[in-house]
Amino acid sequence: MRLHHLGLLILFDLQYALSRPKGLVFLLPFVIFWAVISYQFDQSASRWIQQLGIVFITALIDHAAATRLFVDNAPLLSFYFIFNMNAMPLYAALAACDQFSSDLGSGYFRLLGNRCSRLEIFFARYLSALCVLLLGLGGMGLIIAILCSGHVEQPVIDILAYLLAIEIKILLYAASLVAFMAVISVIARSALAALFLGGLCYMALLVIIFINTWTDNSITLLNYLLPNFFKASLLHTDWSEAIRGMAAMSVYTMVYGALAWWVFRRRLF
Repeated sequence: MRLHHLGLLILFDLQYALSRPKGLVFLLPFVIFWAVISYQFDQSASRWIQQLGIVFITALIDHAAATRLFVDNAPLLSFYFIFNMNAMPLYAALAACDQFSSDLGSGYFRLLGNRCSRLEIFFARYLSALCVLLLGLGGMGLIIAILCSGHVEQPVIDILAYLLAIEIKILLYAASLVAFMAVISVIARSALAALFLGGLCYMALLVIIFINTWTDNSITLLNYLLPNFFKASLLHTDWSEAIRGMAAMSVYTMVYGALAWWVFRRRLF
């Protein structure tokens, strides 16, 4: 695999994604939503977010973790972290549904295959989809961090350090779900079909996991079908627990990615 070719492919696909519905279908709603939230943010909103966040995280993890998230850190950034972690399956579906589908059907990869290897095409498409998420999450996270610096009594360096920590967790979770969508996109014939099939498969796996947990009331291999099982670890403020979740996301990314590559290398184009 030639890194020069990989870099050119990623840049070209990013330019295309940012000027077509392929990337804007995620970026535009995401930016508009968080712009409205940020515009309405003030001290009273900060207190409301803090109270609501403590209740939610206490129910999900424990009260000590909730306190560290919403009292020891900027409440809006913690809300940004929790909300995006829970919305990430939708983000990944919108941003990564067309990694391969449209171009597999149009024959574009047949032309590209004369100049690049399949592995270069595969990695470029996966990384460009992940970069679209990175641009949205990183850019808006930085804006929110700057906004928070004027409303909380914390040094700016602490706020930026907290932003970096939560962005790493969010993007590792995103990487696993983009790899999941890569499997779907390789199989589907169009972006719309990939979006529908990805949502359907994700919901079906959630139902299987729920039924298994409800009937068996114990952890089995079925619980590990989706990376959601380790989401609570990523939300945790204890780094020993968070690192466990981050390592798990890396494993999911490799497993889903290997499956997507296995299918992609056998597709005719």
